[in-house]
Amino acid sequence: MMKRKTLTIIISFMILAINAACQSEESTQELGESSQETIELDVFDTAWDDRALFNEGLIDSEQDILDGFSGASVYHIDFQISEDFTRLEGREEVLYTNQEDVSLDEIYFRLFPNISGGVTTISGLTADGQDVAPVYESEESALRVNLPEALEPGEDVVLGLDFEVELALEMGGNYGLFGFFEGVLVLDLFYPAIPVDLPPIVEPVVMLHQQAENVKSWG
Repeated sequence: MMKRKTLTIIISFMILAINAACQSEESTQELGESSQETIELDVFDTAWDDRALFNEGLIDSEQDILDGFSGASVYHIDFQISEDFTRLEGREEVLYTNQEDVSLDEIYFRLFPNISGGVTTISGLTADGQDVAPVYESEESALRVNLPEALEPGEDVVLGLDFEVELALEMGGNYGLFGFFEGVLVLDLFYPAIPVDLPPIVEPVVMLHQQAENVKSWG
């Protein structure tokens, strides 16, 4: 039996997540009796540019901040966690906009569980509704999506996929950021994520070395 969680995630140097399931209770006329109704919102019916829920959590002076992320990748994710917290499965759709100055023939996802003691399996991969064969790279920590048509600068594409994840049960080299340990569930980057370019850093060689040690390879 699985437990359902619903998330909408917007990423561009930030991740915002919402749980779209809510419950309401209605008291009955008879004393001591109550009924509970569970209302689930279908995250996949949410408009890609609908960020009203995020605005509700921002102070007045920051209400316009989301306008600066018009080209950010938008994630719609619905997933279920097993009762024993050892695995999860879900569906993910991502609106990706090409913000480069060249056309793109492929897009990459990172599968961090595969280098953090767990296992991620991908199926049902699509690009704008067209089936695409998944291509794994970098010890299966990277998923390459070959686009049916080149994506020109400023154009967008909706990528869809189903994913299953076996959670790590030992900390190992993941620093306790992903898995189920001693009754604690930690889901850092459990979902397939499109990597973004980081700004220049002072010591790039040192940083790259640390990344290689921590996650074996960035691909």
